[in-house]
Amino acid sequence: MAPSPPLLKITCKSTKCDSRVSLAERRHAFSSPLAEGVLPGIGGPCIACGTDTVEWGRCHARDPEDHEGLFGNMRQELLRDHYWGLELPEHVLRKARKRSSEQLQTTIGLDLRRALVPDHFVEGRQTPFAENEEKATISTCSQHAIGTCCRACLEKWHGIPHGVVLGGSEYDYLGGLAWIYVERRLELSDSNGSRR
Repeated sequence: MAPSPPLLKITCKSTKCDSRVSLAERRHAFSSPLAEGVLPGIGGPCIACGTDTVEWGRCHARDPEDHEGLFGNMRQELLRDHYWGLELPEHVLRKARKRSSEQLQTTIGLDLRRALVPDHFVEGRQTPFAENEEKATISTCSQHAIGTCCRACLEKWHGIPHGVVLGGSEYDYLGGLAWIYVERRLELSDSNGSRR
């Protein structure tokens, strides 16, 4: 099997939205709700170009039946779009292939509970990026894709205030979103002949 293409170094503040980029290809980095001047629980405009095309109310409604609307809004942000379109690195796929569906779902739940505690001691850096060969998994990739990698992203994308302790219904909802990501990404890998 050919090696995975080199991973792009994309962070929460990376953008692709200058005037040379077509409107359809523009991707942003939206302000954190913890940023100065942004109302708590509301995502803000792009930190580079100032656009704000996200339907924040729709994202914050946390409607399990409207995950496609949520994902569409999230894909306007470069980091989220990157994780949805990224060819997953071989080390992430290799780890996923070793696990059953039940094991993957358990890992998703545990990873969410680890990353989303209030006042995490490394807030904003608790979820490894895909290029981290030692720690990245398909579960951690899903967290970046669906905005559950840290409390700032959770508040921005899901409208759950930073200090709120999550309950079972929130974890079930977020775990369901992560599972949709995992299923789609592994199905994509299956069709490319790289799964089991």
